[in-house]
Amino acid sequence: MVAAIAALGVGAHRDKLVIDMFTKPQAVHQQTTNVAAEQCLYQAIRSEVPKGAPVYTQDGYYTQRLAELSTLWAVPVPTLAQARYQLAVIPGGQCYGLALKVSRA
Repeated sequence: MVAAIAALGVGAHRDKLVIDMFTKPQAVHQQTTNVAAEQCLYQAIRSEVPKGAPVYTQDGYYTQRLAELSTLWAVPVPTLAQARYQLAVIPGGQCYGLALKVSRA
C-alpha cells in the first residue's frame, strides 16, 4: 500500500514537471512558431503546385510532415518516378526560417 502511494506521488510529480516544461514561455513560443511555419508551407504548396498533382516528398526530417501538408491539395506518391513535382523544405525563406522548394520530377 505504501509503495502504491509512493508511486502515485512520484508519478504526479513527474507529470507536473512535464506540464511545466511544455507551458514555459519558450516552449509555447516555439510551438507557435512551428504551427505558423507549417501553415506557411501549406499555403506555399497550394500556390506552387497544381491541385491534384502527384508529388514526391522524400525529404528526410520533413518527409512525413510534407506528405501530410500536401495531402489536402496534392497527391503524395511513394516514388519519384510517379511524381510530377518533388517537394522539399530548405532553410531560409518566408516560412519562419523555412522555405518550400518545388522541383519538376
